[in-house]
Amino acid sequence: MNAPARDWWRPELWLVIGIPLLTVLGGIWTLLAASGELSDDGDHADAKRTAQVQTADIEPDLAAARLGLKGDLQVDRARGEVRVQLPRLVDARDDLELRFVHGLQAGRDLQVRLQPQGEAWVAQAAPSADSRWRVVLADGDRQWRLVGTLPRGAATLALQPALPPP
Repeated sequence: MNAPARDWWRPELWLVIGIPLLTVLGGIWTLLAASGELSDDGDHADAKRTAQVQTADIEPDLAAARLGLKGDLQVDRARGEVRVQLPRLVDARDDLELRFVHGLQAGRDLQVRLQPQGEAWVAQAAPSADSRWRVVLADGDRQWRLVGTLPRGAATLALQPALPPP
């Protein structure tokens, strides 16, 4: 009677059962991970798709490079505020849009309008410190665009054109 009970404890039997079982569980986990909401950076870069070709509009990047625009972004998470310093070339009457694009979850993206306040542009928003963010600053007409990457936990960032001047 003891012989059948000992057969279940043989290591070879667990290898025969365990490897296929872990393979199936790993496949299910992979399908669940891949079916989650993933950010599509093409949606945020004004990209156009035709068949399998994707083209992006780089004119706003070139315009910012030609103007020599650069900016400094500061995130104050305690106050829930974002502050952007821009050169005097940007008129205080311009409408500015700031986007924080999450790398994996499009539902966590933030988009705010900046308001002039003294020598800076300010908005009430603070991206979480637990993620890395792609930051896009553009004027309301999308004539120019500055970009940067805010690392996880960072509070300051230098914004600059994505392309050098032609």
